[in-house]
Amino acid sequence: QSGHWANCRDPDVFNMGDSLFALNTVSTRSGRGAIDLASSIDGVSWHAEAPLFVNNADSVLESVQLVPHAGNWFLFFGEQNLLGVSVMRSANWRGPWDKSGRWVMAMGQAAEFFGDRPGALISRHEGYDVVDQTRYVMKIDSMRWDPAGNPYISHQDSSLWEDWSPLRLDDPDPGFRETGAEIFQTDSAFAWQPTFGENPEVRGELVQVGAFGNSWIGTKEKFRGPLTGTTAGETVGDCAMGGIRSRDFVVTGNAISLLVGGGNDPEHLYVALCDAVTHEVLYKEAGDGSEALKLHVWQIDSLSGRLVYLKIIDASPTGHINVDEIVESRQEVAAAGALGPAGLIAAFPNPFSGRVMLSLGVERSTRLTIDVYSVAGKFVERLFRGRAEQGNLRVPWAGLDRRGRRIPAGVYFVRVEAGGVVRSLKLIKLN
Repeated sequence: QSGHWANCRDPDVFNMGDSLFALNTVSTRSGRGAIDLASSIDGVSWHAEAPLFVNNADSVLESVQLVPHAGNWFLFFGEQNLLGVSVMRSANWRGPWDKSGRWVMAMGQAAEFFGDRPGALISRHEGYDVVDQTRYVMKIDSMRWDPAGNPYISHQDSSLWEDWSPLRLDDPDPGFRETGAEIFQTDSAFAWQPTFGENPEVRGELVQVGAFGNSWIGTKEKFRGPLTGTTAGETVGDCAMGGIRSRDFVVTGNAISLLVGGGNDPEHLYVALCDAVTHEVLYKEAGDGSEALKLHVWQIDSLSGRLVYLKIIDASPTGHINVDEIVESRQEVAAAGALGPAGLIAAFPNPFSGRVMLSLGVERSTRLTIDVYSVAGKFVERLFRGRAEQGNLRVPWAGLDRRGRRIPAGVYFVRVEAGGVVRSLKLIKLN
């Protein structure tokens, strides 16, 4: 119909027997949203069939996909003015599809399914407000099936809980997953973890936490990210307490790096590496009273082959702890102080595939330059040039050259010059 919005978009193409079928969101002549169905033998010539579904309202539809499971078919779609992923169920993929049985499975828009059908993963996008601007994210979750055979997304799902479990603060011999269900009590410091993004920034706080990526542990925070049922900027407060421990693992590296911030209370707010048999605390790290995460390195050469675990504790009713990027690796570490006013401590992780963090201990205010060269001596990128004040200088590198191109896998050298003294550190870039 001339001058009418047709809404022909979001195709879903799938095989059924010897034929290809395509679903497409359209609008009828009367203006109702609908799902068009077409078939093809060769993928070139297509035959228009009767619409698969016509909406009972004028609302435009989007992002339609068919997913089979346990003898039934599920039709997923979005609907104009309804923020969420709708789903209908039928015993036949051609229907009939009854919108009266529709339910909203998840929040978000433009759902896509990945993996062998039935889809193992579902993605959606959504915007959320940070201070005075709107940001957009893509969220991916595991799609699960309940006993009745219907799809759902658990808001408790998180890769964090595959390798960490809660522990009781008064348990001297914590075991992995001994108290798994208790983590979701709303008064637990870990009930809403991991935290998403710079949540303190949303509240208007001036400090930048400096998380590595979008997710980190912040036991004061409550925001788990868009589409999780939590609100940006929310907190549970410092009164929430709790602890988590990792699975046991055998030490194979010579260093563990970690980022720690939050309260300066080593007795009640800390990250620890513990012996898995005796539960002895081998290494321990706490914040310094600042929200900002700071790099710490544990030299663990003497623990090679030992069975250990990590635990994160918030046993303070008046404080919290921030933790991120705990990495065990085999490092080439330069001695601190080797550059006079500045000593290269380490690069973590190393080897790296995406982003690497360089950490320098600056003994006194000095001008320094940090460059990256290829193993052939070719200049790659300048990471820092200027005055560095006393303290710990952290310099991230995203593995890009001076033209913003991603560098290939190989060996590279970081060259640090300070006070006329030069020292280098080898980096290994993986694919």
